[in-house]
Amino acid sequence: MSELRMSDKDIENLQKDYNEITKNEHLGGCSQIEDFSNKCLELSKKNEELRTPYFVIYSIFKDIAANQYQRDVPVKENEKIYNVLNPSLQNLFENIKTGSFYLKNLNKLINDFEELFNK
Repeated sequence: MSELRMSDKDIENLQKDYNEITKNEHLGGCSQIEDFSNKCLELSKKNEELRTPYFVIYSIFKDIAANQYQRDVPVKENEKIYNVLNPSLQNLFENIKTGSFYLKNLNKLINDFEELFNK
């Protein structure tokens, strides 16, 4: 197996971090979500080729963390957020890792987020 490029390592680590905050099939605490979003922001700054997907993920999770800081979010609501966003996000991670066209999954993630939070 060939050595992973830096962007490959970055997305692998980011996916591991995401899997850690969602290990119970709902989102973790707001500080974990905020840490995750900040990692995405840092990746968006250092990887010009993947700036857009990292920045979108950062923005989404920053808003989720802010929402959780403002109020106690019931577990059921966190489960719903996870269930709606997880498939699109996992597909996006896989697209980024394989270098395949990710715009469709990026748009799906954005649309799923808008449906959840802009009702």
